[in-house]
Amino acid sequence: MSQAQIENENQRRLYLWAQATIRREVAEDFPILRNCQHDRRTRCFLAWMNTLDPAERLRICLLLVAGQKPDPDAAGAALEQCRNAMYRYDHELAPDPDYDDRALGFVKADIEKCKEAIYAHLQPVCGPPRRRQKNNIWYIQKFGDWFLTTLIEITRGWGPEVFCYHFLRRVDFTDPVFRDSRIYAVDMERNIDPLILFGVSWSNFPLMGRSHEELCAKSVLAVTEPIVRSIPKLIEGLEIHS
Repeated sequence: MSQAQIENENQRRLYLWAQATIRREVAEDFPILRNCQHDRRTRCFLAWMNTLDPAERLRICLLLVAGQKPDPDAAGAALEQCRNAMYRYDHELAPDPDYDDRALGFVKADIEKCKEAIYAHLQPVCGPPRRRQKNNIWYIQKFGDWFLTTLIEITRGWGPEVFCYHFLRRVDFTDPVFRDSRIYAVDMERNIDPLILFGVSWSNFPLMGRSHEELCAKSVLAVTEPIVRSIPKLIEGLEIHS
């Protein structure tokens, strides 16, 4: 297979993976999403899901999965329903806890403590970080001829957030994606994010109050573990031949 064919096949497999995973999410009451719900968008989505019967919940969730759309009209209608519901619940739900820095007793999150919590949570899944920087944590895992990079990016200043991205590349791809001496990722549009694949949100989590230190670490684990566990199946049989 050529590099372009492998890229296309990867996208197809990720779409199928997202469909299978969201089926399990619906059947098991959204274990991944419930670990991410200090992100308000995810919290609003779950509030909406709680109002739907199981069959409708599954139908909507399958239509929202990013990627191939067998029925574009139905997918568009589901997306519009989702937008309206998110807007509604954003106004109806109570304010997120530990977010208002003007509230009595508010204690600002410690970014370094959050990073330590991320290291502890990801150690069993990703091993030790390949590189630790002030605002970035890099994990690189080798699966045969493939590398999976997990990048955690922490924004500072007012309203700090924790972002999480995944990148999957073969060692013989022509793009200079990974270097031992200078670790970086290109083609941000190709990053793997379960919350984007589910059509729910994206993996950026608020880091405002002290409780968010641990909540961000749990959210990062929630969107990382299912991807890492699925890589062997996602890359199976994908080889490049000259």
